[in-house]
Amino acid sequence: MQYQVTNYEGYSDQDYQDDGGYYAFPTAVVGYIPPPDGHIVDAEGRLLKSANALIDPELQPEDVNVFVTKFQPLSMSSPMDWSWTTKIVWPDFEKCVQFRKLDLYERQLPHLQIGTFDREDSLGVRRTDRWYPVRSVFFVDQPGSMTFDLLLESSGPPRRSKFRPKEKQNNRDLTKWLPADSAIAFHGPTAAQGSCQFYVDYADMPDRYFISSEDLPSLGHRRTYRFAAYSATQYYILEKRVVHQTLDAEGGSGLTYYIESGPIAYARKDWKLIGSFYGFDHHIPGSSLFTVFRRMDPFPRMLIALQPIQNAHEWDNSIQFYAFDVPAPNTAKYTLQHCLRSIYSMEASVPRHRLTTEDPRLPWEFRMQMFCMPATLDDCTVLPYNPVQDDDYY
Repeated sequence: MQYQVTNYEGYSDQDYQDDGGYYAFPTAVVGYIPPPDGHIVDAEGRLLKSANALIDPELQPEDVNVFVTKFQPLSMSSPMDWSWTTKIVWPDFEKCVQFRKLDLYERQLPHLQIGTFDREDSLGVRRTDRWYPVRSVFFVDQPGSMTFDLLLESSGPPRRSKFRPKEKQNNRDLTKWLPADSAIAFHGPTAAQGSCQFYVDYADMPDRYFISSEDLPSLGHRRTYRFAAYSATQYYILEKRVVHQTLDAEGGSGLTYYIESGPIAYARKDWKLIGSFYGFDHHIPGSSLFTVFRRMDPFPRMLIALQPIQNAHEWDNSIQFYAFDVPAPNTAKYTLQHCLRSIYSMEASVPRHRLTTEDPRLPWEFRMQMFCMPATLDDCTVLPYNPVQDDDYY
């Protein structure tokens, strides 16, 4: 006598037949047959997908080496333009002003901070385990009427940095410090438009110093000195190829772009890091405020605008920075391009922008130029995405 049973979803009839081709239950019986060993089921025995199939690809990490394969070479502004743009940004300085970048790194246990102007030293610290970038501060390279010398000293082990005005000393500090470098800082933010107030906080056991912009020092820290310089945030430009039904006018797929704030970039599945730059946190003469509008529907995309956009309440505008629309000294040139129409038809595409050093090509069209402080691939700290710790993506 042959037997028959309702088939379990996801399995063929052959999975429930014996060697003779017969089923396990008689024809009149409808019974439960468990799935083969190794398959995930819920409390009621229903078949579940594997964990990798259930996780949104946006929440899966990407291999770091794959994540950076499309990083674009920088397109620097011409030094021929720096002299006249200096007069716009810093009219009180006689010579062409070029920024000096101070990279700050911290580590825990013990809590220490290192600051360095030297690029090779900065790259070495960036590659060292347990040291992470916290911010970058920009200084002018020549003295003015409202500036003073800020000394940078070093000591160790453990390695740490000290920051102090040239004519001042902390009497509680008993550590022997060695000269490392110096910077030209402003006395206060009123001395230079766009500069930010910074503080130097001190902690003992061992003697160590921290540059901070917070109004109050951290617990256990003592506020010692203050100065003003230009505060900047590092931003990362991400690219992804999307396959979506709303992109039928573009052949079913297209490129989308996203900007995330640093100082650390997290490698996510299918995304590529194509560029990075520093945007100033406060208005500098000659700079413009760029607002990045981001949203996740129908897929991750962004718009970059100088003015408010329509239906701005539907977008996330939490990223804002100042950059130049003229070739300021030592800046890199990025092109802002928009996608409004298809390369296959006259139908409209899903509106989105991209920031790139490449020339515009269909369906992307030129919109404007942006000049900002550059960041190479060596200046980027990339870690695999951890959905437990880095869930602020949504």
